[in-house]
Amino acid sequence: MNPFARVALVATSVICVCATAQAADIDVMATQTSLNPVYGLNTLTADTTWTKDNVYIMTDRVYIPNGVTLTIEPGTKIYSTFDDQDTPEDKSDDEVGTLIVARGGMLIADGTASEPIVFDAIQTLEAERGVDHPLDNDSLIGPEPTVGSTGLWGGVVVLGNAYVANTAGDGTNIGNKLIEGFVPTGFVDGDGDGRPDALEYGFDLTTNTHEGGTTFAQDDEDNSGIIRYVSIRHGGYEFGDDNEINGLTMAGVGRGTTIEFVEVVANVDDAFEWFGGTVNTNNLVAAFSGDDSFDVDEGHQGNHQFIFTIQNPNLGDNLGEWDGVGGADTDSTNPSVIPSNPQFFNVTAVGAGAASFTNSNLTKDNGLYIDDHFRGGLYNSVVHDVVNFAVSFSNDGLVGPGEVGFTNNTIGSIGRYDNVDAGTALNNAPTAYDFYVDGFGDPVDGNTVPGVNPMFTEYERTAEGYLLEINPVPATGSPLLNAPLSPVPVGLSAVSYRGAFGTTNWAKGWTYVSEQGYFGATEDPGTGEPPFVDVDNDGISDTLEASPELQALGFTVGADNSALFASLFTETSLQDLSANDIVVQKVGDDVTLLIPVESSTDLVAPFTPEGNATLLLEDVPADKQFYRFRVGPVE
Repeated sequence: MNPFARVALVATSVICVCATAQAADIDVMATQTSLNPVYGLNTLTADTTWTKDNVYIMTDRVYIPNGVTLTIEPGTKIYSTFDDQDTPEDKSDDEVGTLIVARGGMLIADGTASEPIVFDAIQTLEAERGVDHPLDNDSLIGPEPTVGSTGLWGGVVVLGNAYVANTAGDGTNIGNKLIEGFVPTGFVDGDGDGRPDALEYGFDLTTNTHEGGTTFAQDDEDNSGIIRYVSIRHGGYEFGDDNEINGLTMAGVGRGTTIEFVEVVANVDDAFEWFGGTVNTNNLVAAFSGDDSFDVDEGHQGNHQFIFTIQNPNLGDNLGEWDGVGGADTDSTNPSVIPSNPQFFNVTAVGAGAASFTNSNLTKDNGLYIDDHFRGGLYNSVVHDVVNFAVSFSNDGLVGPGEVGFTNNTIGSIGRYDNVDAGTALNNAPTAYDFYVDGFGDPVDGNTVPGVNPMFTEYERTAEGYLLEINPVPATGSPLLNAPLSPVPVGLSAVSYRGAFGTTNWAKGWTYVSEQGYFGATEDPGTGEPPFVDVDNDGISDTLEASPELQALGFTVGADNSALFASLFTETSLQDLSANDIVVQKVGDDVTLLIPVESSTDLVAPFTPEGNATLLLEDVPADKQFYRFRVGPVE
């Protein structure tokens, strides 16, 4: 066989890609908004696109009003600030960077695994650039936030007009509500219902028009856009008790909206919260939340699959707080009120550490806390290492027979666990039907006894319970594999394992959790050599798999293409899949480009260095010069 040459590009120290000056690429959101006479506040005034070559800073709330679309390109970073106007006792004048999609507005934040969209705090930008930014209201540079840094800005709020169960004093459904987390002063109330138009969600029961002459009838298919491959970091803000901004708030959001591959990390309140609505989601990550990881309330009806959450001691609350009805009366017998009935499949919920059990408050630090006529269910999932109970019910009698599904779940370490009786994993369980256990304390419906080791591939905590590393993919022999499974609803994926992960870690590469090394070695999506973004763990960069050349050969991001790759790269069948050119930028007057050349008589044998092909260019007059290497076919 003739020798094959492998060619790589190495730039000497005079070749670099230089960052654009800070002032040139920063766009403060206040410059893109103006006073909207209908809403009575600053909003985007027309369809807008945020591009990845800019850095965007939200210094206060940014509204996407009815009829307006905000598109955010993959790879875009948005940073936010908080300013209490030096009046800590008065929350009404606080300026909190937050993105709000009002009813009828549209957000298209469609990132990719290799270029996620990131919402973060201004302190991260300062730490990255080593420069204090004047918009953060202090003279510090950073410091860079950690997993314990919460509440540095607001969050992302999506408001729709799907079904909401919000009851009045007589038990009837009001239909819409004011979203929490804001101080409602100085806003327009066009329909006279006492609620600011821009912050309402749900459906209108009256014919009064508002928000520019619009009446929002109930629309369970409502579409608020796309939120995909988005990471929301270090946010949340508390205006008062039970009045906080979540990482991602979904209020009255319809099932026409796409929400998948979204991470919320280190949020001061809940990571994800559904207030009513019918939206379905998949592939969500909640890490180190200050309150609940996944909060459900007000009649939410969606289906959710591949959900992952992790916690640390002394931070956070229940992994799921699931409530059925909101409002002044929780009378679920009224025919106009349908309590929450979401179905959660393939959840991997890892708590703050069973060994850190110190909490005597039975409503907190559980796998699930259930209240207010909740009727949904958890299936094909694993709950592990929680402080109190696997499931704790409220003690007000509002959870009745047959309302909660709990089938084919694996229960790991539980702080309250003291023997093999499965009943020790429960608190206040309803007695009118068998929930999880039978009359002898044995698990039913395919659930396991507590204390089963889920056998993650990697799982390490400090002696104090702080998470060091987790690879949530089940190891060989894990009880999550080959276990009984519940059938999934139409539209969800039928898989052969319990928990959020099968053979691959779909959260690897694009999340903050991954960047910080909790999944092991930090991935670097900018190189062609491992480690790189590889959500299917087939050894092939997702960026390459998404290229037109590989797509044409049948490669797919998210699928194991290792066999296909091996069939193409053999001694008798070598495909040229390289890019057609590589461009580098020079800095300085002299440019030296080295192309190392190596050879081999066998594709699988070590390559031997044969020297360098050298190009020397002296006294290049231009301030900026680019050089292109043609490494593919030249047309």
